[in-house]
Amino acid sequence: MALFVFMLGFWTAPAFSCSCNRIGPPCEAAWIQADAVFVGRVYWSWLLPTKHDGVDTWHRLVKIKILEPFIGDYSGWVTVETGAGGGDCGYDFSWGDKYLIYAHREKDGSLHTSICTRTQTVSDAGADLAYLRSIRNLPPNGRVYGTVKQYTFDPDFKPKEISIMSPYGGPEDQLFSMRPLSGSAVHLRDGEVGELTAHASPSGEFAFEDLVPGHYRIFVDLPQRMKPWEETEITVPAKGCSEVNIRTAFNGRLAGRVTDKSGAPVSYIAVEVVRASEAGHAERSFRWQTADKSGAFELGPLPPDVYIVGVNIVKHSGSREKPRTYYPGTPALVNAKRIRVEEGQLVKDLDFQLEANAQSASSH
Repeated sequence: MALFVFMLGFWTAPAFSCSCNRIGPPCEAAWIQADAVFVGRVYWSWLLPTKHDGVDTWHRLVKIKILEPFIGDYSGWVTVETGAGGGDCGYDFSWGDKYLIYAHREKDGSLHTSICTRTQTVSDAGADLAYLRSIRNLPPNGRVYGTVKQYTFDPDFKPKEISIMSPYGGPEDQLFSMRPLSGSAVHLRDGEVGELTAHASPSGEFAFEDLVPGHYRIFVDLPQRMKPWEETEITVPAKGCSEVNIRTAFNGRLAGRVTDKSGAPVSYIAVEVVRASEAGHAERSFRWQTADKSGAFELGPLPPDVYIVGVNIVKHSGSREKPRTYYPGTPALVNAKRIRVEEGQLVKDLDFQLEANAQSASSH
């Protein structure tokens, strides 16, 4: 009975949604995203209660024997903490297996890892191990590399299906339609060496080699019709790298304001835009935005196409039908205005009034 109560408590514990930031390549993750990197064998693990934002939940302690250290002053036996699973980013270790572990150190000195790191089984870690085992022979400088590409939003593109639990997701060009921006000038700025420039290859690739370790700022020249890419600070580690993938899109935008029948602004309502060709059966919006306090919105970036704007115009699977309002203020799709957007064009003054009851029923 005690075991049953324990398991019941575990399975009914609150679940937390796992959201990972970008996972860099091994030459970046080993120096910037981890405090300890090693190969180790798992000998046992156990669950302990903890609190997450004041809510009772669980975490897992994993006892590991280090077999091959790479980064950090660790050897012998260590304990690594991770989530218990079920959406909290916990890594699912198996007893007796060997893993390449990337861990960060908390303020109390404990080591933590998750599916949001490059932690993986040794059998899957060939590329990582090749880099880590070469560190001692590498020159002291680092490199910056990446690609410059434009999202095309091709409606005929079929993304590769991946597991929602995969931290890597897969190659980005298998998930989104893109094209390289060949010839784009990428600039790397440092206060001491001045400014370096590289141009993207036909495949969109660029690289800066043999860089003194330190902090740099990177920016790119893009055509005005593209969405701007903000200048960003990066860190180049000794014997390591920084990967920077620059992404942009045609900066088409639709801007306007939502009011009620009296002309008063409708604050914080979800405004949606769909391709006109998909408006009758769109399961989700191409873009959506919550209008500000004054009811104003600006939807983008949008590629060249013909669009329809409105409130509650998308089919929300499993929900009840909601009153719809299409620009310029009609409940009928047949009367909705089709809006053509050219490359990088801003279409303004798309002001419209909501149909009765649409305001109270709207949600996203």
